[in-house]
Amino acid sequence: MNFKEIYVENWNVLDKEEAKRLKGVVCSEALIEHCVEYEYVKCAYIARRDEAKKLFDMGFDKGITVCPYMFFC
Repeated sequence: MNFKEIYVENWNVLDKEEAKRLKGVVCSEALIEHCVEYEYVKCAYIARRDEAKKLFDMGFDKGITVCPYMFFC
């Protein structure tokens, strides 16, 4: 896994195919939903601060970072 690509801040590059590939890499966590054991989760990135309460209510007890630029909202 290329973490430099996974955490890229902007996938809008001139080459449209490369942009599509990078967008897929950044969004790849959606492909492993319910398959990663909680013990392997280190933290969560969320788009808005108000979403943190939802995670806490579900029992999430790890670091949470508000990082709106990582999302499509």
